[in-house]
Amino acid sequence: MRGLKSKKAFTLAEVLITLGIIGVVAALTLPTLIANYQKTQTLTSLKKNYTILAQGIEFAQANYGTDLQGWTCADCPFPQYYNNQFSINVPNLFNVLSESIAFAKVVNIGNIGQYSGIGFCDLPEGQKYKTMGGSDLSIGAGGYWSSGWAQLKDGSCWFIGGTKNSNTSDEMVRVTVDTNGNKNPNKMGRDVFVFVIHRNGQITGVSGNSCNGHWSNGGEACAQRIIEAGWQIKPDYPWK
Repeated sequence: MRGLKSKKAFTLAEVLITLGIIGVVAALTLPTLIANYQKTQTLTSLKKNYTILAQGIEFAQANYGTDLQGWTCADCPFPQYYNNQFSINVPNLFNVLSESIAFAKVVNIGNIGQYSGIGFCDLPEGQKYKTMGGSDLSIGAGGYWSSGWAQLKDGSCWFIGGTKNSNTSDEMVRVTVDTNGNKNPNKMGRDVFVFVIHRNGQITGVSGNSCNGHWSNGGEACAQRIIEAGWQIKPDYPWK
């Protein structure tokens, strides 16, 4: 009929081409969006854990003294040197921190020499924490763990280990933080980071270059790298 305008419709080929283009764009951008979301979640939790730990130490300093090395009473966390190794009473450190931090759970493992590494943060049997390079994370004496761990109400976990090993070091103890509990990837530099508590109560990351993504790196310095970047995970960060 005259006066009626014909309406054009998309052909099947045009629809398929459009969907194909959308699919390609999604495939290119989705991994970046997911990674950015994960980075944001990790940063938020890492900063939260840092703040809670710093406030806990500050509160304890008000009760036990600003010099952590002066916390030498029998029921305090840092009782003595032994063969030039600074000892630490993990349960008592958690007791001190519990005076200002409401932990959801505090677990005393006991004999570290007999500990297999299963059970921290209720990690399922057979699963292990990994270094940035992908190898199993060192446990036991001299490793990242000690005889106990604690869990915050948001699910993140703290492990105490890496105590100072000389009379001249101002490093008192290291706190390894799993920012998302026992959820994957359980890997250094991704959801597991190390904080250092110094003699004056200051908290930093571990110094050094062990956060460059090299296969041999443990990833101990990743928290410090993030802190020095203004609490950012920059594009050159080895996020993998």
